[in-house]
Amino acid sequence: MVRAATAAGLLQGRIPKVYRYFPPSKGADSAAHPKLHVIQTSIQKSGAGNYFGRVITEVVQSIPAHYIKESREKGFPTVLIIGNKQYLTQVSAHLKEQAFIVDEKRDAEGEQEQITREDGLQILKEDPESSLGWRIMFEMDRPKCYTKAAARMLFTKPLVPVIPKGYRDRVSAEVKKFKEPAEKPKQPQPEFRKPTIKLTSFQSAKGLSAQYVFVVGLHEGDLPRNPNKIDDIEVCKFLVALTRTRKQCYLLWTRRFAGVIKNPSMFLNWIDRSRNRLPATRLFGNQPSPLRPRFLSAFGHVATLQCDTIFYKMGSVSAHESLCGRTRVDTEINNGLRNSLSIPSAAVSRMTLRPRGD
Repeated sequence: MVRAATAAGLLQGRIPKVYRYFPPSKGADSAAHPKLHVIQTSIQKSGAGNYFGRVITEVVQSIPAHYIKESREKGFPTVLIIGNKQYLTQVSAHLKEQAFIVDEKRDAEGEQEQITREDGLQILKEDPESSLGWRIMFEMDRPKCYTKAAARMLFTKPLVPVIPKGYRDRVSAEVKKFKEPAEKPKQPQPEFRKPTIKLTSFQSAKGLSAQYVFVVGLHEGDLPRNPNKIDDIEVCKFLVALTRTRKQCYLLWTRRFAGVIKNPSMFLNWIDRSRNRLPATRLFGNQPSPLRPRFLSAFGHVATLQCDTIFYKMGSVSAHESLCGRTRVDTEINNGLRNSLSIPSAAVSRMTLRPRGD
């Protein structure tokens, strides 16, 4: 990624360094999960077409129990979902429908908690002579006595004697009636054996890490905004997102969002193909899981069914492996029409689906 960005004339001020993991603590994870997952869906929208949400749900449900346990014990998220608001909102809705508890606090990088008028009233409630409390009230109210010349008095200590009596009396009366706001209820936490899921922006992802990371909405126009005028900060955002994962990283993009045709971010082409689990395909996830049968999903017009679910614009096809040498294949159209058939499992891996009208 860095080599491609540098070749494109970006990151010129960057001090050359090699990205290396620490073998004693990261060697086993790097050996177990050496590659990225790049996933393309045919559409992305709310409801039945919420394929980002469905993909993430599918993967989250397959996370090994000991990965979840490790994240809960060490206090970092099991799952981190990074992206722009329009995608995170839809993903969040789907996860909540699946009964997951989601942490959606998304603070911009470097953003501090905003000071409010209530902060000034609370300070004056505790100490009516507080210069800080009166400064906050002046900044929030901007009374008529507050002019550019008068603003200098904010640096006067003590401040109370120079405050006009009329304004001081009005605020003091308000302070007497002021009641501290009730403490905000704490966000519910999932059971200890269940994964914690955090949604965040690219800016706020810095400093975070998780067992599984999903970067959603990797399109031209989103990241980068203008492929002909890429900014260094956009490259850095992507690099930060890629390096948040402890185990596995999934990069998601769609062909159509909100009725608009989308093209994949050129950043996806900057990743060394040897780092992609399934380069130049529309497949995701072919790794065995101790919690469920091996699955392999595909998105697009024509796909070879290996196991589990294939999503199309018009619906889905699922294959459920059995222990008796047969597989139940279910089809479900978005209008609710369903059908099932049972075939020998050996035939499933050779079956090619060619849905019409998609």
